[in-house]
Amino acid sequence: MSPPLLAGIRVLDLSPLLPGPYATLLLADLGAEVIKVEPRIGDLARQVPPLAGHRSPFFLSLNRNKRSLGVNLRQARGRALFLDLARRSDVVVESFRPGRAAQMGIGPDDMRAVNPRLVYCSISGFGQTGPDARRAGHDLTYTARGGLLDISGTADGPPTIPALPVADLAAATHAAFGICAALVARDRTGEGQVLDISMLESLLGWMRPILAAHQVGFAAERGRLPLAGRYPFYDVYPAADGGYIALGIIEPVFWRAFCLAVGRPDWARLQFAEGADRERLGHELAALFAGRTRAAWADFFRVHDLPAEVVVGVDAVLADPQLAARGAWLVVEHAPGDGQREPCGPVRRGTAAGRE
Repeated sequence: MSPPLLAGIRVLDLSPLLPGPYATLLLADLGAEVIKVEPRIGDLARQVPPLAGHRSPFFLSLNRNKRSLGVNLRQARGRALFLDLARRSDVVVESFRPGRAAQMGIGPDDMRAVNPRLVYCSISGFGQTGPDARRAGHDLTYTARGGLLDISGTADGPPTIPALPVADLAAATHAAFGICAALVARDRTGEGQVLDISMLESLLGWMRPILAAHQVGFAAERGRLPLAGRYPFYDVYPAADGGYIALGIIEPVFWRAFCLAVGRPDWARLQFAEGADRERLGHELAALFAGRTRAAWADFFRVHDLPAEVVVGVDAVLADPQLAARGAWLVVEHAPGDGQREPCGPVRRGTAAGRE
């Protein structure tokens, strides 16, 4: 087997909680050596509930495959230790408030003075510049500021908090992507890079189609977006046994196939209908799905090769045969006999015989 893609790359991760640790988890899954540098009291994420004994599954899920080092960066000895590590590393990730790292003597200028080839990545809520650069915030407030919260939920209800911390994960993904690009640039130029990742701006990067449509007259309104409640062909419906069906038929060819399969060819012309036709189609689809159980619909979708699924809970996800066949899970023993199942890294390399 060939070596991991990021073998030989050392990453120093100063960040707590989620965005930085998830970014460095992505790098660790690609083979980077990640050293998590924590304050002597540890990352706050170690205390995030629920706790299994004295361990936080939240923390463990983000920090597997890393080494940890407790350092007091407020003391000269701690800073000297960290600078010595930076001399022999490739990447530093931090998520202090803008300006704080420089005050501590570990800002990008300090780091690159000891290692000009270093890639220094800062993750913050609003970026390193601008009037709100040092303003406090968390994922929910960034989704509020970025407009995502306002358009999440049903048309007749209040904004709905997304089930995932979207801004945090967007920033982490952009940070990992930016770091990999900076390492490629370093190979060409011999020089390191300084990266400035804003959680708010990362969120906006994932909202491009919505922002673009809004500016040409298609108002971004809660419950009325094309893929979030506007059209019946992309919605969630109750089944006969109390569960739900997710209908996600976008392409006209699939929509026509669905209409024929359920014996309603007259629906084919109504996929993008508006007004009364759209409302009627929605009610008729709801009545259709309420007539069969989830199991019956699951068989129907598979037989007719339609993009629709039963809405399942986490237990069903953990038992999913497709994921098992792909080897999508690994069991991490954080203590002897105490294994936690976690998703494998999502980036895989193809081989002649399949995938590594």
